[in-house]
Amino acid sequence: MKMHKRALAGFLGCAILGSAGLLPAQAQTYPSRTITMVVPFPGGGTADLVPRILADGMAATLGATIVIENRPGASGTPGSTSVARAAPDGYTILSGLTPTHSINPFMQKNFPYDPIKSFEPVVLAASTALFMVVHPSLDVKTVSDLVDHARKNPGKIVFGSAGLGTGQHLMGELIRYKAKVDIVHLPYRGTGPLMTDLLSGQFLLGFATPTAVLPHVEAGKLRIIAVAEPKRLASMPNVPTIAETVPGAEFFSWYGLFAPAGTPREIIMKLNAAANKELERPRVIAKLKEQAVDTIGGTPEDFAAVLKKDIEKWRVDLPAMGIEPQ
Repeated sequence: MKMHKRALAGFLGCAILGSAGLLPAQAQTYPSRTITMVVPFPGGGTADLVPRILADGMAATLGATIVIENRPGASGTPGSTSVARAAPDGYTILSGLTPTHSINPFMQKNFPYDPIKSFEPVVLAASTALFMVVHPSLDVKTVSDLVDHARKNPGKIVFGSAGLGTGQHLMGELIRYKAKVDIVHLPYRGTGPLMTDLLSGQFLLGFATPTAVLPHVEAGKLRIIAVAEPKRLASMPNVPTIAETVPGAEFFSWYGLFAPAGTPREIIMKLNAAANKELERPRVIAKLKEQAVDTIGGTPEDFAAVLKKDIEKWRVDLPAMGIEPQ
């Protein structure tokens, strides 16, 4: 018996959609169960704060529960990998950061996912500061002061980081490379011991997030020199960027939501709309601003464009700085 052409086309269309794992009707009823938002870093820091603030409101908008699941380790790679390998049905999403997509692929050999091909960008949610701070005993007040001091005292300025490949480490290396100064890296195992030694004056220059440094700045125990963002923070407009003095020495600390590659467009747009709704709420903006986090928002295409540019920056800069995959 011959099948009518139109019926055959419909059958084939359903078969193709079925092989992708989701039929249109399922996309239309999404979400019908709990969504897991994977945060590939430990709880307590800014990397955990941003998705938790977004998740509550997004859940209300979507009419479903969103559970935050912290899967820390290896600069966010294992947790991100788990989402890349999850079913593309919108029920497992990732709260990614600069390291998970722009840096780790060039720092680790045999990397387990493609930062672009393995995911569908949902929304560029926010950005936060990576502050350049100094111990008060170091008599520098600007980036120019620091560069001049480093040139007059080669090998004498030590900068600490929370570990190899972290934003703190890479920012120091960028200044060394772009400003052509001899500063020395001192890696620690995490932000806790890093801050302990910086506060005690064991080393005098560091880079850290707002949650780590702002209380100590307010107490007069540290001094902010500049911010590593490409542009000044809306929340702290009087703090200059490092790049204003050392062009190219910048670190865009972004937070964004991703779904596994192949997730239907309808689901991506539902998640995007829910996230943007939260990012426009005055209380969300104010709460994040308290932590020197600026909300962004926009379309998946906006996020994809920023991501592509950021990945290309680190693809070029890391080898130029002499940093090879380990």
